[in-house]
Amino acid sequence: MTKNEIINYIKVGRAKSVCVDIRLVDNYPGYVREIVIMEESILKIEFNIYDFDEGGLVIEIIYDDFDKMICKIEEYIGLYIEDWKNVNKTGWYPELKEKVDFKQSGLILKQDLVTKNLLLPLGGVQYEIRCGYWRDLADGKITI
Repeated sequence: MTKNEIINYIKVGRAKSVCVDIRLVDNYPGYVREIVIMEESILKIEFNIYDFDEGGLVIEIIYDDFDKMICKIEEYIGLYIEDWKNVNKTGWYPELKEKVDFKQSGLILKQDLVTKNLLLPLGGVQYEIRCGYWRDLADGKITI
């Protein structure tokens, strides 16, 4: 992908966002992490149970500018923008090949959130969980 492709997709796409990375998370077996770029230099990181697209941990990160956000995403996922895929277009979803203990993974995710050990992209101006169960766990605030 390119920066212009991302910006154009956000402008004309129905969701006004683009998912640039989706993968299973080693630290939380059975959880899928999505990285979604939104308007106004907002990045959304979602951690959802495999085969579910709602109810998981959603963190919004606001950046000063689009270029800084792209740089921090590259560092976080270990891929340059040229290697990112538009998951909205491809519909690709990772395959879970092993049996996992979703309850145990969820407990680890919760613990990492509460103890502030959750790995997130750096450099954001603000980190926020907007609503729900996860917000209550973290008091709505994420500090990096």
